Amino acid sequence: MRVFTKLRQFLTDNSRIQHELTEMRLAIEKLSKKQKGHDQNIELLFDYIDRLQENTARSSSKGVTVVKGFNVGSKKK
Repeated sequence: MRVFTKLRQFLTDNSRIQHELTEMRLAIEKLSKKQKGHDQNIELLFDYIDRLQENTARSSSKGVTVVKGFNVGSKKK
């Protein structure tokens, strides 16, 4: 009789552990998908930065410098 109760308890504990493992696997998969999305966003940001650097290099190579600002101390009357 004790053997059967021990066996039943073992099976119950085993099913609980399997359930917890399944929950952990799902949580890990969810985090993995989220991280993959972040990786793609970071790569996209670096691509944009590279494009901006290429555009500024092209515009500065033309020899035209545009400066915007205010004239301090000059008054128009």
